[in-house]
Amino acid sequence: TNARNIFRYARLADQLGFNAILLQDHIGIEGAETYDCLTTLGAVAAITKRIKVGTLATPLPLRHPAFVAKAMATVDRISSGRAILTVGAGWVKDDFQWYGLRYEGFRTRVKMMEEGVRLIKACWRDGKADFQGNFFKLSKADPQPKPVQRPRPPIWVAGVSDEALEIAVSEGDGWFGWRG
Repeated sequence: TNARNIFRYARLADQLGFNAILLQDHIGIEGAETYDCLTTLGAVAAITKRIKVGTLATPLPLRHPAFVAKAMATVDRISSGRAILTVGAGWVKDDFQWYGLRYEGFRTRVKMMEEGVRLIKACWRDGKADFQGNFFKLSKADPQPKPVQRPRPPIWVAGVSDEALEIAVSEGDGWFGWRG
């Protein structure tokens, strides 16, 4: 099965000294067995020892950032501080439409991604999280556990637009672009 392959390759990559395993975060790909990225990362983290584990890329307009923060803090704990979060604006329309979610225009999705990164950082800071944005809100949220990494796991921003690169510079720790 695909799960056996994922685990076999994860163990092999860990043994061979690869730097990271980054799993795609799509809700579904037509005709393909698509595992939930965040759940699978927790399992990969549990069976590896050294390799970093992360997403490529989690679409924040599709997944509520507070839930992403909680899941990735859990992966960071399971992995003893090896988690990497890569976020994006979401470009696969089917990911949204298959589950009845609205596929906003590009600029709106980018703004949601940027706001989502700020919300995730708020969740990962010590103490309770209050957040009032245009798209997301938290009131005295206390997402536990907090990540192992300090001040937090790295956040990379994926995208080929100028807007994505600007968010990577202003809010992120790295940029994942795949064109040129």
